[in-house]
Amino acid sequence: MNTSENLKKNLRKILIEDEVEAISVVNPEQFEKNIENFEKILEENRLKYAIHAVLKVNHSNELLRVAKAKNLRADVSSIGELDQALAMGFDGTNITSNGPKNRKFLNKSIEIGATIAVDSIEELEKITEIAREKNTKIAVILRLGAFKNASDTRFGIAKWLWNLAINILEKNRENLEVLGYHFHIDIPDVNTRIDVFWESIEFYKKLLTIGFAPKIIDIGGSYGTFYQNDSIQSFGNAGVAHHKMYQNHEYSGENFLQHFLTKTIKGKPAIKDFIRENNITLWLEPGRSLYGNNVGFVATTVLGTREDSLILNTHSFALGMREEELPTNPILVDDADGEKNNFYYFLGNLCLESDMIYSRNIGFARKVQDNDIIIFPNMAAYHMDFYETESIAHPKKVKFFEDENGDLVRDL
Repeated sequence: MNTSENLKKNLRKILIEDEVEAISVVNPEQFEKNIENFEKILEENRLKYAIHAVLKVNHSNELLRVAKAKNLRADVSSIGELDQALAMGFDGTNITSNGPKNRKFLNKSIEIGATIAVDSIEELEKITEIAREKNTKIAVILRLGAFKNASDTRFGIAKWLWNLAINILEKNRENLEVLGYHFHIDIPDVNTRIDVFWESIEFYKKLLTIGFAPKIIDIGGSYGTFYQNDSIQSFGNAGVAHHKMYQNHEYSGENFLQHFLTKTIKGKPAIKDFIRENNITLWLEPGRSLYGNNVGFVATTVLGTREDSLILNTHSFALGMREEELPTNPILVDDADGEKNNFYYFLGNLCLESDMIYSRNIGFARKVQDNDIIIFPNMAAYHMDFYETESIAHPKKVKFFEDENGDLVRDL
């Protein structure tokens, strides 16, 4: 990560002079490049497609503006995220309402004409009831789950309930516009994703049998993110259990997508060929792979030092480290050259014994002092917003984006 003099000047002004506890900073230009990397793969394979900006991954308004300008869809999982998408210029034609939904969220999604990803049989019945009450037709895709060749999931309509779902759709065809279906596999494994795709085609054929013409298959997210950093070694040496996103999978991001589309297994054709031949539009929901690759960082200051530890002006909830510890090491601004022989554990600023940022110590080339600035790179995916709280009334991080001149501008 490049820490230019201009960036360091901006950070000192905000964090030290203005005494802001911690900030999150996103890079719209890098986000746009990540989008274009996916678009390139899809267009080279001559596919109709739509990419989603998944709001739960990051709540930056500036990144949403970029997503809207690049013609992405918005994937929302709450009425608050729906309101944010609407405020940024999205509408029912390019919003997908996902996840478990209460009646208020459902009603507003229906009111604006959003596509609803149906998460369960119960939700499907609730949607048909609302459609009949309002005498309207609702656009849906059905989320499928519990595949034979994938790990268990709490989401989606299990395979043994597919026939029940088909019966409900058939009886309510006047009130439901069935666009297609959606599945999500929570590990970035190409072969598993391909197996599940072909297993899902059974549902595709069931829809055709009852007279629906599904035109969308949404393959979800979890394409993986590649972390290249010397700190990976320290992560492994600490004995930390690797979360799924850190496993050394063969492919990640847009490269994962390319292999998913083109690899042939078990005598099946390439998935790209099936999609083209059946005039299907492929929907994607990339999370870490779209918001990774240096799209954003978090910066804070050191408020105190001890012999073998630092106390930071932020905490483990604000950094999302309690759930998913990142393997990349933080950066000490103006660290010295040479061997990193000064090792510290990172402690948060909560009155909580367990408020540790990392389960490993981090090495720097010089001694760390009060008011030193610490940067956490690669934080834009989930680690900026998803787990943040206002524990013991600490303020949430202040949001900024980096403009074309390298200056930090409030993300409003």
